[in-house]
Amino acid sequence: MKTEPEKALKMLSEVQLNPIHEIPRYKADIIARMAFSEGQSNPRIKQLEWEKSPFFKGNHEARFGLGKYFIDDCGGCITLVCPDHSLKNKFSTIDEAKAAAQADFEKRVMGCLDL
Repeated sequence: MKTEPEKALKMLSEVQLNPIHEIPRYKADIIARMAFSEGQSNPRIKQLEWEKSPFFKGNHEARFGLGKYFIDDCGGCITLVCPDHSLKNKFSTIDEAKAAAQADFEKRVMGCLDL
């Protein structure tokens, strides 16, 4: 996954092209280097969107294309269930569990990218 080379595209659109003149070589080199650099930048990974579970009061879930994260709050024992059904226990707050889920999600996404 590559990001859009926005600055390079803008610069290219500002260059006046007509049949008589070509883009000066130095401008073409600058645009090419800028596009490559921007295209290699880090992709932004979306934040998980949490909803209260429709089935269990106090629980939360975040669904995405390939699965979901589930936070089980059993009165003081907060457990995070990851998409591969691995468990992560002993969170003090729901927010800590959500942060751990986001970190796990980002790690999984980055593991799929060829960077």
